[in-house]
Amino acid sequence: MRAAAVFATIICLVSVAFAVDQSCAPELAKYCKGVKQGGGKIIACLKKHKEDLSDLCRARVNTVSQYMACVDDATMFCPDMQPNIPDLIACLRMHATDLSMGCRAELQPMH
Repeated sequence: MRAAAVFATIICLVSVAFAVDQSCAPELAKYCKGVKQGGGKIIACLKKHKEDLSDLCRARVNTVSQYMACVDDATMFCPDMQPNIPDLIACLRMHATDLSMGCRAELQPMH
């Protein structure tokens, strides 16, 4: 249960950090102006324009998407992980064949 709370907190923090982060500011202004925050709407908007995103923004969207899609898998397969993005992603990749379809799809890099 503790792991689930930790990962849920990470999701919230990553989402808030993304909202104030400037790595996607130009793309947000150009492609997602007027999209309201919440429910993954901003990430979904940016993903619709993934071919048009800067490398920095694409990487940021990819990270947030992975966390959103993999929180349950992380709780199940990596319960003792400390909140550390690279280590958590590495742990999830070690369990790739056991992951949910949604998580597995998000762990594929956006091109």
